[in-house]
Amino acid sequence: MRPIKYLIQNRKRDGASNYIFHLTMIFLLFAGFTAFNGSSSAQSVVNTITLQKTDVGKVAPIAIGVNPNTNRIFMVNSGSDSVNIINGSSNNIINTAKVGSSPSDVVVNPSNNRVYVTNSNSDDVSVIDGSNGNVIATVRVGNDPQGVGVNSVTNRIYVANQGSGNITVLDGNTPLLTLSPGNSPNKIGVNEQTNRIYITNINNNNVNVVDGDTNEPITTISIGGKPENIAVNSETDRIYVTNSTNNSVAVIDGSTNNVLTNINVGNDPKGIDIDVSTNNIYVANSNSNSVTIINGDNNEVIATVNVNNNPIDLGVNKDTDKIYVANFDSNNVSVIDGSSKNVVDTVENTEEETLLSGLGVNTSTNQIYSTNGSNQSITVIDGITNQPGTTIQVESGPKGIEVNSNTGLVYIANSQSNSVSVVNALSNSLITNIDVDSEPTAIGINSETNRVYVTNAGSNSVSVIDGTNNVISTIRVGNRPEGISVDSTENRIYVSNRDSDEVSVINGSNNTVLSTIRVGDQPGGIAVDTITKLVYVANRNSNNVSLVDSEIKEVIGIINVNSSPEGLKLNAASGHIFVANSNTNNVSIIDTATNAVINTLNTGQLPHSISINQITNVVYISNSQSNSITVIQDTGTGGPIPGPGGNDEDVTRMRLTPRVSRASRILKPAVVRVFDENGNPLENVRVTAIGLSLINVTNTLVFPKSQTTNADGRAFFLFRFKQLTTNGSILFTAGDVRKRIIQLERRRRRPVDDDDDD
Repeated sequence: MRPIKYLIQNRKRDGASNYIFHLTMIFLLFAGFTAFNGSSSAQSVVNTITLQKTDVGKVAPIAIGVNPNTNRIFMVNSGSDSVNIINGSSNNIINTAKVGSSPSDVVVNPSNNRVYVTNSNSDDVSVIDGSNGNVIATVRVGNDPQGVGVNSVTNRIYVANQGSGNITVLDGNTPLLTLSPGNSPNKIGVNEQTNRIYITNINNNNVNVVDGDTNEPITTISIGGKPENIAVNSETDRIYVTNSTNNSVAVIDGSTNNVLTNINVGNDPKGIDIDVSTNNIYVANSNSNSVTIINGDNNEVIATVNVNNNPIDLGVNKDTDKIYVANFDSNNVSVIDGSSKNVVDTVENTEEETLLSGLGVNTSTNQIYSTNGSNQSITVIDGITNQPGTTIQVESGPKGIEVNSNTGLVYIANSQSNSVSVVNALSNSLITNIDVDSEPTAIGINSETNRVYVTNAGSNSVSVIDGTNNVISTIRVGNRPEGISVDSTENRIYVSNRDSDEVSVINGSNNTVLSTIRVGDQPGGIAVDTITKLVYVANRNSNNVSLVDSEIKEVIGIINVNSSPEGLKLNAASGHIFVANSNTNNVSIIDTATNAVINTLNTGQLPHSISINQITNVVYISNSQSNSITVIQDTGTGGPIPGPGGNDEDVTRMRLTPRVSRASRILKPAVVRVFDENGNPLENVRVTAIGLSLINVTNTLVFPKSQTTNADGRAFFLFRFKQLTTNGSILFTAGDVRKRIIQLERRRRRPVDDDDDD
């Protein structure tokens, strides 16, 4: 079909050094509402940006699990949200699995080689396939899960939810029921022969006993001190509980539920485990940097072994007679030989901390910003060379990041310091830090109202920040809000609440929740198509994307993707949705014209966040485990527009798909070129759209409002027309130097004569 040209007429401002010129844009109109992909070529990965890693820092090993059948040791690192897998034969770390936020404990089912890790901040349990280190499931449990125990005979897993004061019982990977035997459950031990479950209540100084057959409480045993951890010898029916207040271990007779004795050990005993083949009990004394060895036959201390700083947990391999001690402050594992009772090796945690978390793009400067969680900073990356440059220090735990290209400000959510950092994108300097609610995670910006919206996952709220960097409102939403998207045309904010499986819709005019929409399991990444008014939500545990009609407020479709979709972004220029699948290390690409997956591309390890430069049509995906950014060139409409003299093919490629819905909203590109008085292109000149005069056009938007020219003197803009027009003008300014000539690139089939634009 023949393209139709719409001309925005030429006007010049008298007596000023800034000039206003004419804009020619091509609109391809179709009969009906036929969608157009804009290109027959598929998307492709064009680059990978690898960021520099830091030293290990505070990885903080906090728990140890052992599978004696495979001789694999699983070391949980609370500081890096990971689990190191150690080969017990060589004592080398052979793999690392990324888990949830702030992991606290681990247990191994040796029967099926499944590893269960409690994540206290994300309120879930990561299930790891011990054979390959892959996270195969994430199971939601109660608030602040701490300890975990397993009965390998029944395949029941017991999770102590300290925040909600109850126990979640899993049948494999499936939640079965909830028990409430005490009010401050901390750690769990299981006797597989009697099927008794023992739960320490850290605030009540006692241990609850539950019948695993009936799930009914049997009794409560007073310990007399603060119970930290627990271990059970199923062969002797003895239960051992570490008491940190009196530096002892309580010995309980499982047949009578009586405390038989208390054994003095080192200072502040924490972790405890048993070698059932020798009946020796090993106790990690965190404040005396030692391990106490107790003979279970006579309850006598037979040795004390010095280890490294702050041993907090340990695990025993009864088959090899090796004991593995997690040293929290020294970031390593001491290996003790049970027969000689000496440290025979130290496993250094050589894991380099993951820096990369969130991504943001400044379309005005073509710079990419990555948040670096471990060193409290953001890195500025050149979008042309893909080279990391300046590093800007912010506050603790930076995660989500977004750029307001209109104001040139960058906003960073600092999850650990409960603040938002504001950075000047031109000077790359920190302007201020704004206090918000607990655990800010994601950022959304309405560039039209200059409002910034921050999801606070820890307090179930959204903070609203105005243009003067003040919090003007706090909005209560669902449980653990982690994703956010803004429809600036309707002033609506969409928030995905991970733990309540819903999306909150906020009215930006009065900061109230308009409605709540149920979606899939553990929603995260979210994007609203401002043209079709459809909302796309990535559901991590459902392995799909919910398609929500924002007008009727219902899910109208499901799009299946790969495993554990996390980040999700819309390229409005091409009409493509990009979904980062964290467990399969790839990205699914959805065409919004058909709402079907049209391509899948491999990324780095553990892809998470996505950001898109809709001017250059380049997609950036952060890979948190491989500490890299995958760069994808999107296809379809958008991207750099061909220069003068382009052929018919060039004209076709620059068109934007008229994805028309109820209202005739159309998104179109334009290019501004800036020259000096001799006709030479000028680089690094800021071009600004300062006004619109369009006949019969309403809700017309230009973004970005300002753009800087590249080496060819070009600046790229996108225009959104709610209604179509054939006449009018758009006003631009560039610089403040007299005699500069600015022309808008013509989309003609013949070469353009620059002189005829003056």
